[in-house]
Amino acid sequence: MPQLSTGIRIPDLAKYKAEGRKITMLTAYDASMAKLLDEAGIDVLLVGDSLGMVIMGHDTTIPVTLEAILHHSRAVAKGATRAVIVADMPFLTYQVSAEEALRNAGRLIQEGGAAAVKIEGGIAAVPAVQRLVAAGIPVMGHVGLTPQFVHGLGGFRAVGKTEDEAQALMRDARALEEAGAFSLVLECIPSRVAEAITRELRIPTIGIGSGPACDGQVLVSYDALGLYPGFTPKFVKRYAELGVELTRAARGYAADVRAGRFPGKTAPAMPELVATVSGMRELTAKARREGRSVGLVPTMGALHEGHGALMDRARGETDFLVVSIFVNPTQFDRQDDYRAYTINLDADIEMCRRHGVDAVFAPSAAEMYKPGARTYVEAPGVSDLLCGQFRPGHFRGVATVVAKLLNIAAPDRAYFGEKDAQQLAVIEQMVSDLNFPVKVVPVATVREADGLALSSRNRRLSTEERRIAPVLYRSLEAGRERIAGGETRAAKVKEAVLRQLAEAPAVRVEYIEVVDAAMQPVAEITGAVRIAAAVWLGSTRLIDNVPCEPALAALAGSASQPHRMRE
Repeated sequence: MPQLSTGIRIPDLAKYKAEGRKITMLTAYDASMAKLLDEAGIDVLLVGDSLGMVIMGHDTTIPVTLEAILHHSRAVAKGATRAVIVADMPFLTYQVSAEEALRNAGRLIQEGGAAAVKIEGGIAAVPAVQRLVAAGIPVMGHVGLTPQFVHGLGGFRAVGKTEDEAQALMRDARALEEAGAFSLVLECIPSRVAEAITRELRIPTIGIGSGPACDGQVLVSYDALGLYPGFTPKFVKRYAELGVELTRAARGYAADVRAGRFPGKTAPAMPELVATVSGMRELTAKARREGRSVGLVPTMGALHEGHGALMDRARGETDFLVVSIFVNPTQFDRQDDYRAYTINLDADIEMCRRHGVDAVFAPSAAEMYKPGARTYVEAPGVSDLLCGQFRPGHFRGVATVVAKLLNIAAPDRAYFGEKDAQQLAVIEQMVSDLNFPVKVVPVATVREADGLALSSRNRRLSTEERRIAPVLYRSLEAGRERIAGGETRAAKVKEAVLRQLAEAPAVRVEYIEVVDAAMQPVAEITGAVRIAAAVWLGSTRLIDNVPCEPALAALAGSASQPHRMRE
């Protein structure tokens, strides 16, 4: 049965527009997801024909049938009690005749439990909208990029860039409002056009890739939550990486089953604490004799969920996991920075326990560097610029201590975060040049909800500095958008980053560079690059980077992924 008054009602959405409140809308395809999104306070749940792509694996939404939408709508209706449920009318369920549209929409309301239906198309859809509204079925319109008509549009592309297209969109929007639609989705149209339509209409507009002026926003939940492994439209903001988490969890489960840890104790055991080089060697040698692969996560303690992601990845890929906790004095270029770096070993060991670590290697400086030690490892070239230019001796200390840890633990795989991209490049070069029998595994940067990369140094930020700090990631994203948009001049990309950083005068820039895989600055962008930056906020130095693909590479990579823009 369609929901009536248990939560938000369709008339409430018109009040949102009048009161200047933004409408939140996400897609949902099953009862569990619907329940979670409903509890999160999402206003509208759309049973979108996008399920054809993210659930069924099609290249477009066109193969989705009425029965498929009915099936998923019934499930969503069982999970949500507060949000308005809107069901998409699939391709050819409303185009043949207004009477057929009424029969099909009636099933979505009566059998599917939806409160309203959504129809794609402008003036051509008006007869169907009028018939449905006259029968008491609320209708949400949809103009701009209409995925069901992708072949007629010539592909997944933005609509409304020319004056003729913009005027046609305005006519479509007015016609749908006059036909009785209670709301209108605007997909992938220019911000200025979306703003003009939003001002013109009395009914609320809901944008997807159409700028901030709409009365609400909608995203495909699988895009927003990182659950879709295909192409992600550039307008999407990822609020989680649940796909990564799901894979991590599945790997952990598989590893536990194969190692005989599951079924078994429900709580992970406390990791074994080792303080000596000989003790660590004995422990990993024993694991290898038992046929177990060894993973190593080198850290300097003060652990956070960025380290947790490294542990989780390693836990899923190796049988015996070691985390080293060692504040390495040789990689600090300033003694005051070294003295300020404090850790809580008990708290770090507890975090290791939660992530299923088998052993923690926590040696003293005297254990790692015997009196008279004077041998160091360097990785020239990759370590000379960026942080290496401002922190003399830093990467020599990093390369040396990592070489020692690899020699002591002799892991099969060692895990490092991409946030420290230059450090990762130094280690990869060292491992290659010195023929270490270990696979270096990069792990993607973990971020706070506002984009700030997780770092042990973040705890040094004052409350005000923490509020400002996400500007670094926003600035790098501004540069990435320039590259995705076709900019090939590194200088112009850096200008875009600096303009965004200028919003926060408290930030002092140390460097901004566009670099290649070897962390060497480039002037022209011809392939995959990173934008890397280091800034100061008060007495805290923050680093971050984002990987970027130039526009041509991105387009070539998406040729088999037509899911560029979809609702």
